[in-house]
Amino acid sequence: MALSGVASCTWIDDEADRARRDRDGDGVPMSEDCNDENGSVAALPKPDQVIACGEVVEAEVSRAERLGTSTCLHPLRSGEELAQYGPNEDLWSLTVEGDGEVDVVLSPRDDFTQTAVDFDLDLAGVVLWAWPEGDCPREHCNLGLPLANADNGRLPGPASVRFDAGDASEWVLVVTAAAGSGYTLSVACPP
Repeated sequence: MALSGVASCTWIDDEADRARRDRDGDGVPMSEDCNDENGSVAALPKPDQVIACGEVVEAEVSRAERLGTSTCLHPLRSGEELAQYGPNEDLWSLTVEGDGEVDVVLSPRDDFTQTAVDFDLDLAGVVLWAWPEGDCPREHCNLGLPLANADNGRLPGPASVRFDAGDASEWVLVVTAAAGSGYTLSVACPP
């Protein structure tokens, strides 16, 4: 007896699955969505503050809770999990006039932590992000290191992120931690 009309299956890997998945149903795939937990946030929200090349600012993380899961693979999860933004965030606008490497350093105050009520530190840890022009494509995951400690949410020292900026490019820097966490942010740009 011959079988006809046998269905075939095509297996895809985890990366291909993430590229096609859209958890919030907004039409933007998980691999490009700045927050795939909220259909109203496909791109980064408008930055709250502006920082310039060569500037050093002191700030405290606001109470804003606009972001959830990023498009970036968590650096310690072997490509299995997407990194989560911290419980609250500050968004900084940065214009880079020259072409070359930009170095952003976040120096935490003693009260800086990602610890918050009902927040999973295992998938967090990244406290500093850099995104081009407010978009979040996977190929532009610029994550600051080191990560906050998964046991206590604290940074072992300053975190930094380096990225190559195109001429006159706009960037969004995201600082994620518990509301009220104090930090100093400094930016060094190409001449």
